[in-house]
Amino acid sequence: GNIAINNPVEFKDPTTIKTPHGNIEINSQITGISNASITLDATTTNLNANITTNNQNISIPKNVILGNDINLNTGASIGDILLGGTVNGNHNLTLNAGTGNLTFGNAVNVNSLTTTAANTNIANNITTAGNQTYNGDVNLTGNNSNQELKSNSGNIEFNGNVAAGNNNVTLTADDIKLPELPTTTTGTGNLTIQPANANRDITLGNEIAGTLNLTITSAEIAGLADGFSSITIG
Repeated sequence: GNIAINNPVEFKDPTTIKTPHGNIEINSQITGISNASITLDATTTNLNANITTNNQNISIPKNVILGNDINLNTGASIGDILLGGTVNGNHNLTLNAGTGNLTFGNAVNVNSLTTTAANTNIANNITTAGNQTYNGDVNLTGNNSNQELKSNSGNIEFNGNVAAGNNNVTLTADDIKLPELPTTTTGTGNLTIQPANANRDITLGNEIAGTLNLTITSAEIAGLADGFSSITIG
């Protein structure tokens, strides 16, 4: 059957909430204190409230639907976040794994996305209506696949290294902030950087103040490491 959390709950030990044939509905805050990690295992988990832990893992291995703006927070130190299934919902998603790792196992389609982690591992496509901001290193782990990070009407910002591996990667947004040396963008596949609006101008080199162009600065170009099969801009 289904499981619903309708009032705030606090756990003190590692906790798994699971239902093999139903859904989980999180309608009030879940807090893990002490060494309490939180695992939600159901066909679909409906997130309508936030989850926090004290530097312990948050794991949702199957599909997620956002019913509100959601913040999953494991604290400032280690504590991983796993979203193993698809993530959908016209809401803002903020994920803070501190110095732990964050893993997306499937496609994500939300309003906006902000991540903070030592490594954000992305196995599929991510699409947002608004901005995508990645604080920490990003690893595209699709393994010889075509992956796209796309903002339909916002920006994509990388504040760390980007490792595309052997994937063909497309970055699509109104503006894109790539890593600048000493951080780099690496890969061996094809890299495409393009505006979401085909009529938007592209500026290469120094940013021009007051314009709405997709701008790739000289420092960002310098951060594109040698090794891609091809780089296409536009």
